[in-house]
Amino acid sequence: MKLSGDYTFAADRQTVWDLLHDPDVIKSCIKGCESLDEIEPGRFRAEVVVGVAAVKGRYSGTVEISEKNEPESYRMTVSGQGRPGKIDAYGVISLRDDQSVTWLTFEGEVKTVGTLARVGSRLTSAAAKMLIGQFMKGINGHLDPK
Repeated sequence: MKLSGDYTFAADRQTVWDLLHDPDVIKSCIKGCESLDEIEPGRFRAEVVVGVAAVKGRYSGTVEISEKNEPESYRMTVSGQGRPGKIDAYGVISLRDDQSVTWLTFEGEVKTVGTLARVGSRLTSAAAKMLIGQFMKGINGHLDPK
């Protein structure tokens, strides 16, 4: 299943980049994130409880940030497993700014196994979009009003 999206933030690109790479900020923006611990530079172990439709459950996995081109782009690879199944995903996140606004775009792909795969991509896609939207809203909440 392919995912893509666009978001805007009322901040300069470096500020948004820094927020997207701060483990404490990331953890606070992922609803249900119980832990996000760096196990080596750019690689994190995560425990997340998701409460959305067929995706509902506890997941353990890793998040890896690679191919950094600060402050323009990076690649994120996520692998997680839980009772509902297994998720493997990757995405390329790009940032560009225009005066005091930063545009974030992402493109990626999610592969599921188990119950997640059986419920169909429409439900999984809707859940993924909702979780991404919550995350972006959380990032926006960390920006200081100007």
